[in-house]
Amino acid sequence: MNENVNLYELMSAFWKENEYESFSPGQICLYFFLLNRANSRRWNMPIKCETSYARRTIGIPHSAVLDAREGLYRRGLIKFTNGSGRGNPPLYYLILDPKEWKELPQETPINTYKDNAKERVKKGPIEKPIETSQENSTEIPQEKPQAKPIEKLTEKPKVSPSEKPHPYNIKNEKSNIQDEIEIDALEKLFLSDQEWQKEILDIFPEQKSLLSESFISKTKDFFSYLRTKGLNKREEKDCKKHFINWLKINLNKSQNGNQSSLRRPSDVSATSSKDYDGAF
Repeated sequence: MNENVNLYELMSAFWKENEYESFSPGQICLYFFLLNRANSRRWNMPIKCETSYARRTIGIPHSAVLDAREGLYRRGLIKFTNGSGRGNPPLYYLILDPKEWKELPQETPINTYKDNAKERVKKGPIEKPIETSQENSTEIPQEKPQAKPIEKLTEKPKVSPSEKPHPYNIKNEKSNIQDEIEIDALEKLFLSDQEWQKEILDIFPEQKSLLSESFISKTKDFFSYLRTKGLNKREEKDCKKHFINWLKINLNKSQNGNQSSLRRPSDVSATSSKDYDGAF
């Protein structure tokens, strides 16, 4: 057990190293996975861990785990030994002193933890070196990549009509989510934008006098309509276009209603053919 390990200093040093040269997402996932595993084992090295277990836990492919651990090794953060089948999982050794993190040249071969331990013995006591079946070899036998299972083609799940999103809720892929504004804020904007209100009146010159008196009520009716549709945010530009179309339909309905109310059947005073002049 190493009682001098400061987990927070290791995490801080890792992110400083990331600022100098970014780690890949797989390297970040694997390093913090190993940190957590080492902490749970009270920093006793080495750490045993099946590659399949690491893959399932951090949610990356098998090949990505292999690439990530090689990348962390070349950045000087870890050392490891490949596994050799069931019962002999890969072994990991974390370099717990950030001052010893030294990046290795790309052409440097990957040495086993046992070989590197011989270099570290001069600096102080370390854990017992890991014995491997290839004692005289300086290179780790390459782990054979596992064939990826063929994914079965599955049908897309059917979505019931009640679960389908409303057309107004479907966002354009090119739209910027940051441009969306709360409905309440948009309503206040519409009511306070005098220049835009004049443009609206110019669009409907025939109903200009009527619309100028009822613009506030029409605006409130429009946003009440949006709330009934379950809309909480809209882009200002799209919302203004929608308002103009909605207002056009609304004004046409009002105009048609007024014309029908003006049509009245003429009163017929005659009650028989004698009441009409001339032949009937």
